Amino acid sequence: MLIGRGFALALLLVLAGCGGGASPVGNGIGPSSIAIAAATGTTATTEGVVRVFQCLTGGLTAALRFTDGSSGDFTSRVTWSSANPSVVRVSNGDIPVPGSSAVYAQGTLVPVSPGTAIVTATYSTITAQVTVSVGTPSAFSMAEIGQGAVMTPVTTATLGAGTSAQFGVTAVIDGVSRDASNAAIWTVGGSGIASVSAAGLVSALGAGGPATLTASFPNCAQSVASTISVANILGIELVPEFGAAPLLLENRERFDVLADLGNGIKQDVSLLATLAVTDSTVAAFMTGSGLSNILQPTAAGVETITAQLNNAYTAPEQTINITSSPLTVISVAPATAVVRAGSNETARFTATGTFGNGQVQDVTRAVTWAVADTALATISNTASTAGAAVAAGNTTGQTTVTASSTLETAVSPSTATLTIDSAENPVDR
Repeated sequence: MLIGRGFALALLLVLAGCGGGASPVGNGIGPSSIAIAAATGTTATTEGVVRVFQCLTGGLTAALRFTDGSSGDFTSRVTWSSANPSVVRVSNGDIPVPGSSAVYAQGTLVPVSPGTAIVTATYSTITAQVTVSVGTPSAFSMAEIGQGAVMTPVTTATLGAGTSAQFGVTAVIDGVSRDASNAAIWTVGGSGIASVSAAGLVSALGAGGPATLTASFPNCAQSVASTISVANILGIELVPEFGAAPLLLENRERFDVLADLGNGIKQDVSLLATLAVTDSTVAAFMTGSGLSNILQPTAAGVETITAQLNNAYTAPEQTINITSSPLTVISVAPATAVVRAGSNETARFTATGTFGNGQVQDVTRAVTWAVADTALATISNTASTAGAAVAAGNTTGQTTVTASSTLETAVSPSTATLTIDSAENPVDR
């Protein structure tokens, strides 16, 4: 199903079946009703109305319930229909994806114009219905997606020859800027200096430009563009997160690799470079963390860091001291944050640690994050997205976010407050 990014919605739109039902099967067991749910990435309000938006797509799932209490996923076996196709269409595997030979999967909602429509799922004589509301997004803009999946708005970009960069699109939906990349069709024009994948990954082929990178939305007359240039790389450098300060044994440090493209332009190629240590008994770069440039120390001592790019560029080595000092205080920021129920909105918390030697460092990736009520929200402990909290579903309320030390048990955890706000009644941000 071609739908936006996000998280599965817990709210089921459970609707009793109409009609007499299909004939029983096996031991007198027969279908009794259909339960329609908003698919991953699709918003449902507390009133049970499914919200989708022009230019993007959404989705529904259908579960068939049986008289013995069991159920099964029948999304691809029911027949979907819209009472108002001029507002929203729903696919039975028969709606072509513009610019492609593919078709939208069963249950995919394809918005057409603002308004509401009743969508029906039918299996034999059993039907269920849900109201679908189509809204209009605004303020489309292109962004470059960097470390930790952070999206930075961009209108011009310069890439080093032989490198690549991930681009995406954001749009304001219900007053919140959200990732709309999955619905975009990507093209790059110009003199052949770059190519772009269907997912928005731009590969820089050779110096030159400018070229125009365009993300268009086939289900509406909307597109955004950025100017792309490619320059030859003059060299690369290693930039430690904590500069010349020692790395505390109880912490982790990020090492960025920057490519010098001339004219003061630097490109972050950290995730394209190969980083290594000369003494693996002192420290090692984390694997499976979502970032390959996070150094985790294992013993006090001196460590030398190296970096190479494309087997053609080598950065000057960086030597760091790894020392041990107890963590004494953890401080979480911000103190309060808000995300919307049923959305893919993210609240990013950071943790700062004060150590016994008076040193202060970011310890976001070294602490353990937790939320008190996992029915309301979840929070990441993956190095690349540590401290990023999202709503767990459609439930609103307030919960506590906690950052705790994994090594210094005597250190008091630090807390913050996370509010899961109603999707249709957002608080001021």
